[in-house]
Amino acid sequence: MLDIKRTSTLSGKTRTKQLPITQEQMDMYDAGIYYKAAFPDLSEEDFRFLAYGITVSEHAAFRKKDKSRKSCCGG
Repeated sequence: MLDIKRTSTLSGKTRTKQLPITQEQMDMYDAGIYYKAAFPDLSEEDFRFLAYGITVSEHAAFRKKDKSRKSCCGG
């Protein structure tokens, strides 16, 4: 388990979360290994935090807000 500190690309808030990954996996990812190869058991939500600093609740709020917007083309 590693403590990962990230700043959300949606809100700008900085948070730390403990993720079920190893330093070796982080080193592979940092070296350019595809994330699914580096973290084969990491959930989508945990990867979203690792890559973008976005929490589950933040993502849900963004998706809800995005769905409520009207398309420029009437969609």
